[in-house]
Amino acid sequence: MQETAWLVQNDFDFDKANSIPLTERSPFVEIEGLQDGICKSFKKSDDLPSPRLLKSHLPASFLPKEIWQKRSKIIYKLLVTLEVRRNNLLKRS
Repeated sequence: MQETAWLVQNDFDFDKANSIPLTERSPFVEIEGLQDGICKSFKKSDDLPSPRLLKSHLPASFLPKEIWQKRSKIIYKLLVTLEVRRNNLLKRS
């Protein structure tokens, strides 16, 4: 998902995409953990060129309020694979 979003945002520049690791183009904000209630990765995101692509598994309440105030675009990804797999295992039992 993040690769597709990055390519759309950057006019499908595959050469540029191949020259920069995906972890730098679209970093996880929670990887470095929380420090003093503020995720360090959010501070690093200020250094990324705008518009930025960030990804997170954090609940919406943990994200900075600026995300909602500045009308950022959010792509939600619903992952139901584990639930389907669990249901299939329960049916076999």
